[in-house]
Amino acid sequence: GSAVSFTEGEKVLAYHGPLLYEAKVQKTENREDEWRYFVHYLGWNKK
Repeated sequence: GSAVSFTEGEKVLAYHGPLLYEAKVQKTENREDEWRYFVHYLGWNKK
C-alpha cells in the first residue's frame, strides 16, 4: 500500500479553488488505496 503523506494535526497548505490557504489535517482515510484528507482551513468557521 501507499504511505500516508500527511498526518492528523499537521499544518499544511491546501487549495480551495484557485487559492492556497493554511489548513490543519483533521482526519486521514485510505479508500481503495487512495488517501483522502479532511482539513480545516485556519481562521475559517468550523461549519
